[in-house]
Amino acid sequence: MHIWFIHTVSLYPDIPSDVSMHGFDNNHGDHKILSVGSSSDNMAEFMVGQTVKLECAANIGTYKNSAQIRFRKSNLVLGPIGGINMAPFPTFGAPDQVTEDPTSADQCQWQLKSHVFYNMTPQDATRPDNNPLKFDCYVDINSINYETPDKDRPDFYIRVSKLLVYISMM
Repeated sequence: MHIWFIHTVSLYPDIPSDVSMHGFDNNHGDHKILSVGSSSDNMAEFMVGQTVKLECAANIGTYKNSAQIRFRKSNLVLGPIGGINMAPFPTFGAPDQVTEDPTSADQCQWQLKSHVFYNMTPQDATRPDNNPLKFDCYVDINSINYETPDKDRPDFYIRVSKLLVYISMM
């Protein structure tokens, strides 16, 4: 009697996983935003001139030296067929993005964190409902031509209001 074992092998057994993103209200002591922002139905609220800190974390497997976290932001111009058009943010390698050194509990599976700051602009306050201010983040590993698939990228949505300042002339 022969016993056969069928074993499937993945080309990249430790593809990055568990990508998460959180927003922090940088205007009031860097408070983590817990209950809003993860969907277009429940957006975080900011005013022109305020700053959000967006933090992305991911399990990067064994790709300690080659994985990078990237952020994208929705453009003011809608994409094809009226969809939200995403673009890199900040420009790759910009000093606006801060990436921590990878950490690991077992020296085998690594965790990577990165964050960016974004200041709300007057243009952000003019966005229509079908094109909200949206950010996402993902893992990019150039050495194996890998990016987190769009469906697995966490989103963070922000509704921006204009700040009105009234000056009394006496």
